[in-house]
Amino acid sequence: MLWSSRLAVVSLAAFLLAACASGGPSGKQVLSARISPSKARIVMYRLSPIGFAIQPDYTINGKAIAPSQPSGFIVCEVEPGSYAIAVANVAGDQSIFSAGSENAQVRVASGETAYFLAQPQMGLVIGFLTISQVSKAQGRKDTAALSKISGTCP
Repeated sequence: MLWSSRLAVVSLAAFLLAACASGGPSGKQVLSARISPSKARIVMYRLSPIGFAIQPDYTINGKAIAPSQPSGFIVCEVEPGSYAIAVANVAGDQSIFSAGSENAQVRVASGETAYFLAQPQMGLVIGFLTISQVSKAQGRKDTAALSKISGTCP
C-alpha cells in the first residue's frame, strides 16, 4: 500500500512538471540578444503553474502563436506597428469576478520590446487566462529564468 502511494505521488509530480515549459533556452539567454534595427519584439509569458492544465494559445492579430505554458515564454520579432495580443480562451467562461482581460493592444517601434504577462483566473466552470502589458524592467526580470516555448510567429 505504501509503495503504491509513493508511485502515485511520483507520477503526479512528473505529470505536473511535464505540463510546464522546460528544456528551451532561458529568457536571460534569448532576450539579451540585440533586436534588428528594423524589427520590434513581442514577448508573452506565464509565471504561475496554477491552472497548468489550462493552456490556451497566445495569439497575435488573431493568429495562434504558441500554447500558454506555465513557466514559459514566447518571443516574436515583428515589423514595427500595431498588434492585437490575446489568449484564445474557451468562449463564454470568463468570470464576472475577474478584473482582467484576455485581449490587449500594443504599438511597437523599431528596436522596442513589449512584454505581456498571462495570469490564470478562476472561471465559473473552468479557469482562463488574462493578459496585460507590463514594463520592460518587470518583463525582463520575470522572464529571466523561464524557458522559451516553440511557436509560429507572424
